[in-house]
Amino acid sequence: MIGMRSWVDVHFPCEGHIKVLIRGALPEAYLESSKIQPIITGLLGRLGIRQDETYEATFFKPTRAIQIGSSVNREGMTDRLES
Repeated sequence: MIGMRSWVDVHFPCEGHIKVLIRGALPEAYLESSKIQPIITGLLGRLGIRQDETYEATFFKPTRAIQIGSSVNREGMTDRLES
């Protein structure tokens, strides 16, 4: 188990030559290619994406973040559940 403050986004299929985009926050101890490659292989396998598919992956250490957004559209609708 990697940890509670880790996350990974996978976007597939993407237009263009690169078909899989992977982005994730991992603890610093995992930010080595020898540790990330098995994570990528596992993600592709669990998602049913062929192992020989083209991909780009970016992983980083989560230290501090800010998220800003507007989830209400012009008609006053949202797809978020907030309390």
